[in-house]
Order: sequence, then C-alpha cells, then structure tokens
Amino acid sequence: MRTLIVSSAMALFTLSLASTSVLAQTAPTAAEDTPAKAPARAAKSLKVGDKPPALEVKEWIKGEPVTGFEKGRIYVVEFWATWCPPCERSIPKLTALQKKHKDKVSVIGVSVWEEDQADVKPYVEKKGDVMDYHIALDLVPKDKDGNSGAMALNWLKAAGQDGIPSAFVIDRV
Repeated sequence: MRTLIVSSAMALFTLSLASTSVLAQTAPTAAEDTPAKAPARAAKSLKVGDKPPALEVKEWIKGEPVTGFEKGRIYVVEFWATWCPPCERSIPKLTALQKKHKDKVSVIGVSVWEEDQADVKPYVEKKGDVMDYHIALDLVPKDKDGNSGAMALNWLKAAGQDGIPSAFVIDRV
C-alpha cells in the first residue's frame, strides 16, 4: 500500500488525468468512535510511497463510514477545517471529483485542528449537496486540543504538512 501526498489542486488535477500510479491493497481498520482513545501510534515520518496510516476518526458526519482502503479503488483524503477559507473553496471541486469518478474514487474530508468539533456537523449540514462526499471528525483524545488528533498527528504532522487544505491520494500499485 502506498500513499501519495499532494496539495488539493494537485490531487484534483492528478485524478482528472487518471494518471497516478499507487493504490491501497489491504484495509486498515478505523479506530473506535471514542474521544478518550489515544492515537494508535505516535507520529512518525510519512513519505510518498509509504503505507497510509489507519483512518482513526471520532465520528463519520456524512456518508457511509470508510473503515479502510480497498484494492482497486482510489482515495483522496482531504484535511480541512470550518474556519479555513481555502478549504471552503476546495469543497465544490471535491464534490465534483467525487461525482465524476464515483465508481473508482472515494473522497474523504477529515476535519482537523478545530477549536470546537461541535461546529463541524452544522457546517456540513448547511453545505448540503455542495459538500457531497465522506466527512469525518479527527479522533482527538479527551482534554487535548485539535493538534493532538490521531489524523492530524499520523498523517499531517508525520508528512511534514503544517497547513490545510492538504490532500493525500492513495492510488493503485
């Protein structure tokens, strides 16, 4: 299993050309939906070509839960926040990508670095069909801030990404 780290614009461009060359083979499982659970592993280096970390989320806000990566399917894991204007501009593009390639692509939006995760569900509901792909909340341990979430640590921090939106593409081998 490999992971390809790219910006949101590059992810959309890459998938629209259908020319990427890496894909998940086995399905890591998602974490239990409990805010008290600590991330499965400490953040470490994550580079292009590495096996993607597990999808450790607190809750799926929209769409069916994605419990792992299926062989033969492309995944775009986009990190975003409700307070991020560039993230908001990428939402309709991600929805268009999901609709155009629904048979072979799964777009997953993971809300990270939120001051209050309670703001995410109303934000997503207000967006309605403009935000039409899988949406999840990062798994943040109890009494910790959004920077301590499992997805923020094991994907963003491990990859040296310090800004959002940030997208990871998992593609076929």
